Amino acid sequence: MSLPMLPLELVYHVLTYAVLCGLREGRVRWATNLLALSRSFYTVLRPVLFQRTVLIPGELERMVDFLKYCQFNGHNEPVLGDVQDLHILDNFLSDDATEAFVSALVPARLRTVQIPGSLFRALSDSPDFAPRSFDATFWWPSDISALPPRALQAVTHLIVWFPDSSIPSSGWVLAPSAADMVSSILDLLPVLSHFALYHKMADVIHSTDFYDETQYLDIFRAIFARERIVKVVLRLFGIVAMGEYPDKISELLGSLRDRRLYAVVSDEGVNSRGDVGYFFPEEVRMDLTVWDMPCRQVYVDNDTDGVNCAAGPFEL
Repeated sequence: MSLPMLPLELVYHVLTYAVLCGLREGRVRWATNLLALSRSFYTVLRPVLFQRTVLIPGELERMVDFLKYCQFNGHNEPVLGDVQDLHILDNFLSDDATEAFVSALVPARLRTVQIPGSLFRALSDSPDFAPRSFDATFWWPSDISALPPRALQAVTHLIVWFPDSSIPSSGWVLAPSAADMVSSILDLLPVLSHFALYHKMADVIHSTDFYDETQYLDIFRAIFARERIVKVVLRLFGIVAMGEYPDKISELLGSLRDRRLYAVVSDEGVNSRGDVGYFFPEEVRMDLTVWDMPCRQVYVDNDTDGVNCAAGPFEL
């Protein structure tokens, strides 16, 4: 590397560090402005930086985006104060980016976290990580058993996406072992008190035994068997969950006669590309407000920004 490039590379590294510091402190606007500067330097230094292990702007942008859309009190707005609620719903960070991100996040006073398993494991490996600062987490069921035991001891609120299907071509269908899977998850979470189950549905549901007790109600029986569970929420996504299906679902779950089952929600949404279709995980806006939902009913809600309980006529 030529001598004139050294000061520029130094500036780039300083900017990168400053962006991470801004993220750590929750100063997202400040970090975003610095990121714009770092991108300019990166454009100049790209031939050199490609030969080195550094964070590139694309990875930093993901970090900024994750924190920019942290949710406070159910509202989707930029973070201006301390970062307390962290949402990372994809797993595209490189190992180097993950390491840097973890080092920046460990000092943060996080209240809730929704992050991929790899990042959670990296956080848990840090001696400065305090798992009891985390009240809620968000996992695919198959990821939970791979997490460090000490990180699971403090989880009180759990939001799980189903299914982990054994049928690759029909990813919307609950696996036959879903109830056993839920039981094994609950065995790992000794202080869990709130459980939310998000289930995607599609046309394939018409050809399945979705409403068969052995495949569906047993999931809830496994949850309700734990006396420490005080609230259970089911949320359904997809066009098939619309129309006459809320009636059927309400009747089915009403047969459980357990008042801990608080709300059943049916949604149809528009994704970020403007196509009418199913919700995707990164578009969900209910995750932190699900525990405070004020309605006990099955209802249709087309509002992607929140929950309109007044829309539902079907009482549980």
